[in-house]
Amino acid sequence: MQVLQKLQKLGPTLETANKYLLTPAIFILTVAVSIYTAITKNQMDKQNAIITEETAKIQNAAKSIESELAEKEFENNLKFQMYTEVKEAISDTNSKKQKVVLSLVNEMLADDSTFREKLITILLASSQVDASVKEEQNQIELRKERFEGGFQDSFPVFTIDVLYSDDLAKKVSVKAESVSKLLQEKYPSYNIRLRSLPREINAKRAFRFGRNEIRYNKTDSALAYNIQKELLAAKLISEDSVKLNEGIGPRNSEGPKNYMTLFIKTVSQN
Repeated sequence: MQVLQKLQKLGPTLETANKYLLTPAIFILTVAVSIYTAITKNQMDKQNAIITEETAKIQNAAKSIESELAEKEFENNLKFQMYTEVKEAISDTNSKKQKVVLSLVNEMLADDSTFREKLITILLASSQVDASVKEEQNQIELRKERFEGGFQDSFPVFTIDVLYSDDLAKKVSVKAESVSKLLQEKYPSYNIRLRSLPREINAKRAFRFGRNEIRYNKTDSALAYNIQKELLAAKLISEDSVKLNEGIGPRNSEGPKNYMTLFIKTVSQN
């Protein structure tokens, strides 16, 4: 009985002790849980970021493979089509059609010299092919050699080639000549060359001009913009008719040193 009475007397004291002991313990536990949760969340976020990055890499790699496969499929289909055209041209005595096929092979396979040469050899070796077709191929080779012979890795004097497509020569050669003369007047210390661009060369990846365009190396960007202004001021081009394109090598990479190209397809007379 005395023990019970003593415990009853101690009841308020124990409650007070529990209050002051349990509250900090709960607080510490709460803080510990929060810290643990934060650490766990941070680790999960890092893991998710890694997974997301890896997933993106896999997706990009897959897209790259799909693109390569699609390009290969296109190239194979193109080769087969060109082969079919050559076979048909061999059995046809129409020299005009044979010349068209010859032109197609030279242009469509401009970047595949090995397969192109094989098809041209097959075509020209046929007894059904007219002699004028063989002469046409000789002229194509001469035009290509003449044009490619004017290229160097670096030019001792800054050189600007004013190009125009040989199949549009009558329409644009006079206008391209006007552009060339203006550049010679404005930049007398430069080597300004007016040149006809063979279609077979323009079909290559390194060229493929399709509109009025200035191609330049990064270090010559200021000069490119100045030339554009000069042509605008002389009303040889309209502002929206010329494209400035950094890069003059294959796929717009850096090309020869001290070199710039200006392609003229159409020139507005304002």
